[in-house]
Amino acid sequence: MTGQTIVNLGVFAKGEIPETLQITIQDVDGVAIDLSGMTADFVIEAVRQTVAGLGTGAATIPTPTSGLTQYVWVAADFGTIGTFRGQMWVGDAVAIRLGSSIYQYEVEEITTAPSV
Repeated sequence: MTGQTIVNLGVFAKGEIPETLQITIQDVDGVAIDLSGMTADFVIEAVRQTVAGLGTGAATIPTPTSGLTQYVWVAADFGTIGTFRGQMWVGDAVAIRLGSSIYQYEVEEITTAPSV
C-alpha cells in the first residue's frame, strides 16, 4: 500500500465524463509493483454526505509488470452532486490486497452537459 495520500482531481460538471484514470500501484519506495495474476476494482464512496456511495467499478490492468491500472469513468460516476473519493484496489484472491492513494473529486451543477 502506498499510504493514504489524497489526490484532488478537481471539480466536474454534473454529467461530465473525464478521460480514463491511470494509476500506478507502487511500493513504499515508489517502485511499481508487478500485478501479474491480479485483478483490479475502483471503489467510489461519497464524502461526509447523505448521498450513497457509487460502489465498485471494474478496472483493468493493461500492463501488469509496470503496475499500471486503469479505470474508465462512467456517467453514473458524475451523475450526483457531491464530493466523492475513489481508490484503486488490486489483489490475487489468495493473500495479496493493495490499495492506491485516494482520488477525490467534486460534482457540481455548473451547467447542463450537452449530449455530444
